[in-house]
Amino acid sequence: MIGDAEQLGSWAPPTDCVVGGLGDPYNTKGFWQQLGSLLPPAGAVIFTMPSYEWAGRFRRADPASQNTAQFVAGSGQALSMPSYIFPLARQIEMIENVGLVLVNFEAMGRAALDGDVISPKLLGSIPECSLVWGFVAIKPSKSISVDSRTRRL
Repeated sequence: MIGDAEQLGSWAPPTDCVVGGLGDPYNTKGFWQQLGSLLPPAGAVIFTMPSYEWAGRFRRADPASQNTAQFVAGSGQALSMPSYIFPLARQIEMIENVGLVLVNFEAMGRAALDGDVISPKLLGSIPECSLVWGFVAIKPSKSISVDSRTRRL
């Protein structure tokens, strides 16, 4: 389905799982609030986004571009698109502030591409640096206590 991510409740039916691939254009407080309301108990979200470390390499030079990503279309036209990427602690806080529990986090680097064709934007990256972050979070059922959730992590 395609729709405004900050208005999920108005167009998306309740669902057990939401997958957001490279979700930085809609990685906002409003999106996470809507998602927290949309997911039923035991519902899950799988969410990926560029890492803060990687995005920072391209955005440090221009403070005005902190929430935008720059792309060049095949026609040569330069495009600025929304891109909300936060430090890891703030990202986790945004996810957990809506009642979701983070159950897995992965920071994937250039080595995870395993020999695939690499974009010029990635060629200069240090192999150990993360390029993409992946999060898995669930909306706990009322029967799961905080202590049992912590032990499972």
